[in-house]
Order: sequence, then structure tokens, then C-alpha cells
Amino acid sequence: MQVQFNFEAPIESPATKEITSYCSKIGMPKACVSCAYFVHIGWGEDDQHPLLKSGIFRKSLLTTQVGVCKKQGGKQFGTEICPKYSAHPDVIPVEVENRAVPYGVKQ
Repeated sequence: MQVQFNFEAPIESPATKEITSYCSKIGMPKACVSCAYFVHIGWGEDDQHPLLKSGIFRKSLLTTQVGVCKKQGGKQFGTEICPKYSAHPDVIPVEVENRAVPYGVKQ
């Protein structure tokens, strides 16, 4: 006896689709790096890099993503937060602390 399968039949329930949709997203900081308007252009030295506090890394080794905001038009570190933030569709934003000093301003 041979069994035939219908592979075109829907096998996902609405709950499975919702879980699959949620799992395809990635958690990222709620900052420019995960914003729909941020365009990555390179890396820049970062005086506020969190690993500087550890004292293990040299400043010249620590860089942060730099990009241009399509909404505001200026260069920004990817770790900055602005009021015009709009999460990329594939991102689950995670609250983070904002930088003390924005891009281009030396401490």
C-alpha cells in the first residue's frame, strides 16, 4: 500500500506563523545602528567606547560604526539615540543609555 502526501496543504497554524515572524527579528540597541534611516559609512575612533573603562584596550583599537542619518542629514555614531528613531522592520529595539557626547565632539 502506497501513501500519498499533499505537500501543498498548509501546515502552519496562525500561532506558528506569529512565532516564526518573531524569531526572524533580531534584538538590537534602540540607537542609530538599528534605525531605518541610518546608513553605515564606516568606523570612527570613539572616546566613549564602553571597553575603554576596562583599561584593557588601547583607545586606537576601539572604533564604533559611523553613518549618515537620512532623516537629519548628518554623520552620527551608530550608538547615538535621536528623537526621530524609527526601528528597522527586522529589529526588536532594546533600551540603552544614550551617549554623553555626540559624533564630532571631543571630550
